[in-house]
Amino acid sequence: MPAGPRTRPHLPRRRAGGLAEQLRLPQENLLSPATQRRLAWEVKPRPSIGQVTDRLTALGARPWQVERVADAITRSLRTV
Repeated sequence: MPAGPRTRPHLPRRRAGGLAEQLRLPQENLLSPATQRRLAWEVKPRPSIGQVTDRLTALGARPWQVERVADAITRSLRTV
């Protein structure tokens, strides 16, 4: 079942949390909580990888952060 509007803000956080655990990094170092929240609310439904990458960059994510999280977060936001 697709995620509803109430779960949308949690999708990037969940995905980033899983990636951070795999990389053995604190989640907030992989992607700041503020960036995760803003991304969830500011990208259009079912975004492309390019839209997510552009928005992460505009929100101040570093290139290595974008490289690590963009694909996974795009996939999670496309389930909404």
